Amino acid sequence: MCLWNSLKRLEKNHILPFGIKYNAWINGLPALPAALSILLSTLPATLLQSVYLSMLPTWLLPLAAFLLVSLSTYISFRRPCYEKDVTFLQQRLNEANVKLEQVGHNIHDLFRGILVTLLRKMGFNREDQARISIYVHRKKSKTEQGYFTCCGRYSSNPEFGVTGRTTYPDGQGCIWRGWETGWHYDDNFPQNKNDRKKYNEDEYNIPITVQEKFKMLSRFYAAKCLDDAEGKSQAVIVVEGMNKPPADRKRIIKKELEKLARDYAHMVKVLRDHIPVTEDAEEKKL
Repeated sequence: MCLWNSLKRLEKNHILPFGIKYNAWINGLPALPAALSILLSTLPATLLQSVYLSMLPTWLLPLAAFLLVSLSTYISFRRPCYEKDVTFLQQRLNEANVKLEQVGHNIHDLFRGILVTLLRKMGFNREDQARISIYVHRKKSKTEQGYFTCCGRYSSNPEFGVTGRTTYPDGQGCIWRGWETGWHYDDNFPQNKNDRKKYNEDEYNIPITVQEKFKMLSRFYAAKCLDDAEGKSQAVIVVEGMNKPPADRKRIIKKELEKLARDYAHMVKVLRDHIPVTEDAEEKKL
């Protein structure tokens, strides 16, 4: 009974002798007695008798053999139950992943709905070919470069409303400029394609190879960093458009973004742990 209870504790606590995983013991222990027999048979009988056996109590080897056979029998008996448990846990894990995926979609839908309302409050319509996006900042460690991921986007033009890149690195573009300074506005982008590439490279450190993949060649950008009540930056909202807005539009954009910045920052702070990370978002096409 004591041996049985010890084995049950071993199974319950998932003890890992010698660093070997529990399921490795499950698979390997039934064959261990035979392997031990083969090993002992290869040793010279004189060595066993003259050196080692003479140093051990006569009862020790039979006891060791009994314990080993008992452990092997127990593992063989429990293996079907263990495999059944693994299958059940895998099913539960798959169900949890589906729920998490749905949470990610719901968060994106929530942000998109907010951005639709915000863009309309700024006075943009379909003819303006404008777009609004929210980017959450992430950084795995202090030594690694941070990056932004788009967790919500809206444009009246369906082609511009699709997320392109999955990451936007620190140190590039209007997203970073808004994150760094708190507020950034630029409507001086050249209309000529080559001049525009040079402007982006000189002013915003965006490589030419990256620019060639741009679908939307915006003429203006407005970026507002979202700081929470503690003053910690959480995300950046970027408004952009294919046409230069009227002179008073800059003031309206800034006013609307500043009005709701803190509330949006709090929302991002609460939900950021449930927003899919870059690899998940790319895989699930969020």
